[in-house]
Amino acid sequence: MSEDSSADLQANDPNNPFPWLNGNERPDWPVELDEYITQLGKPIQVFRTSAKTARKRIIYGFFLILVGVIINILYFTLIGKIIVDKILFLILFGLPIMGITIAIRAWRDRGMWVLQYPMGLLHWHRKMVTSLPWSEISEVYFLRLQSAENLDKPLEYDEETDSFWYYFPLKSWIEAKSHLQLNVVRADGVKVYLSSAMNNFGELGDLIQKKTLAKLWPNIKNKIDQFEPITDFPGIYLDYRSLNLSKKESLDWTEFGGIKIINDRLLFYKEGKWRSWGDLPAILIPNLHILITTIYYLHNFSNRALQMLTDNIPFVLDRTAENNSDRKADRQEHDEERSNY
Repeated sequence: MSEDSSADLQANDPNNPFPWLNGNERPDWPVELDEYITQLGKPIQVFRTSAKTARKRIIYGFFLILVGVIINILYFTLIGKIIVDKILFLILFGLPIMGITIAIRAWRDRGMWVLQYPMGLLHWHRKMVTSLPWSEISEVYFLRLQSAENLDKPLEYDEETDSFWYYFPLKSWIEAKSHLQLNVVRADGVKVYLSSAMNNFGELGDLIQKKTLAKLWPNIKNKIDQFEPITDFPGIYLDYRSLNLSKKESLDWTEFGGIKIINDRLLFYKEGKWRSWGDLPAILIPNLHILITTIYYLHNFSNRALQMLTDNIPFVLDRTAENNSDRKADRQEHDEERSNY
């Protein structure tokens, strides 16, 4: 019997759980995934951490540890005393600490699998399977993003909401952000982390950003279009007039000069100023990509509103006294939340 005939028989065999393999060897995914794959069928794409990548990172980590130990031996042998200096401290202890951190992360991340399906993701790590339906992902956190500029450039136009999406182009960034991690949280509180050690991690990160934007952004945009304040992000209050951070005066959109991420902090700038006006820890902000989309949409929305007022086109910016009172109450309530932030 030819190989083609054998493959056809296997594809038509009702007892074959993976007929779409067409006789090819079963992929080496964990056996715990077999039951799910049998029900869901062929995945669109498979992401995984490879043993080769883990070994490289572990070796690199031990190399940094070794270099740090040699530097410490030479220093204490030749000098024999500690001089209080930040740079010297980083040289003596920074390399070993960095090496230990890299080696531990590489060991922790090994053997991670993510299968993509039309309805969401299937995540496997350490013999635990977690489903992440697109409709149930509520939060995405970016850890060790480190820095990001040119965030005012939209990456995609969404016809459904007639607006632009702003997100991090991880597919093109991933070489420079090799230690990035995404924490994905389901609506019921279940959380998984995704390591940049996975193959095609940038593509996976872009996919998650787009899917969460498609799900969560329309509701926020609708609030903006109805002149309602945005309180979906901890530590920041947004409305069509200005943005406000905890213990800071409001920054009007007419003075807004952009945002950057430096050392994992989201920095806000005034127009024409080189020093930041305020900042927030980026790693603590859920759905940072959606916040950036919200900020630039509000900035443009405010400009349009001002232009329409200038042209004497009827445009209602202020509600009735009752609605203004409600907005004030919302602001006070959010200020109380921010005071605990």
